[in-house]
Amino acid sequence: YGASSTGAAQLRYGNSPKLATTSTGIDVTGTATMDGLTVTGSNGNFEVATTGNSVNMTRAGNNFITASDSSGDLYLGAGGTSFIKIDNGGDISFYDDTGTTPKFFWDASAESLGIGTSSPASVLDVSGEAPTLTLRDSRTGGSWTAGTALGKLDFYTSDSTGIGAHSIASIGVVAGGANE
Repeated sequence: YGASSTGAAQLRYGNSPKLATTSTGIDVTGTATMDGLTVTGSNGNFEVATTGNSVNMTRAGNNFITASDSSGDLYLGAGGTSFIKIDNGGDISFYDDTGTTPKFFWDASAESLGIGTSSPASVLDVSGEAPTLTLRDSRTGGSWTAGTALGKLDFYTSDSTGIGAHSIASIGVVAGGANE
């Protein structure tokens, strides 16, 4: 133990300072071993829980990042609600505005994307009441000339003879005449 005329104190081990008080707090040299840790600041908190396996970072109690429990899942949220979950298997869920239902889901093991479903039945599964898929041309200004291609959607199948993929359908959107 050592003290100075400024009021600072030090704890030493083997004549090396390990803990010192300063005018703004404490300085630790080495590793601090403890049951839990909470750092509270005016702009947010950092906590390693004393029970379970969670690490929490919060800002004013509303925005947070939680690496949680024994599952190893990672949650991101705001306003006290989780909006993104990345589980330890690589699945990623984006939740609705209430934070309860995943509406955009990546299934890592099946390499499938679900929009409106957390159980995609195919590579891309769009689910909902009368779901609509929109492809929008971003070109702006000017007028279109009849016959100008605006977009295209192709459907392919694999050829079992090994020659390669073949187009089985193609849907093209083309600018029409002045009355279309």
